[in-house]
Amino acid sequence: MARVQRGAVVKGGKYRTIATHWSTAKARFYFRRPAGMKIRVRYGVGWFSVNRQKQTLDGQAERIISVGAWSATRSKIQVKTDRDMDVFYEYEPLS
Repeated sequence: MARVQRGAVVKGGKYRTIATHWSTAKARFYFRRPAGMKIRVRYGVGWFSVNRQKQTLDGQAERIISVGAWSATRSKIQVKTDRDMDVFYEYEPLS
């Protein structure tokens, strides 16, 4: 499948959810900028949540978060920036 470009307005300071993935379908999320932004995926709900795939962007290399079997309940793609900004990323559903 083709990648779809998406964006979100993010407030700085703590992790913010930019996408929620509910099904058992697989997907990939691609990030590149801004440098210093942290990305992760949070699986589960409430006290039963766990964070995985923590990465920090360098502004050059593309970073990928893959969502698959763990997303049977819910997965949230989250980012953390030091200031308010628009964040752009690409989403690719996998079959």
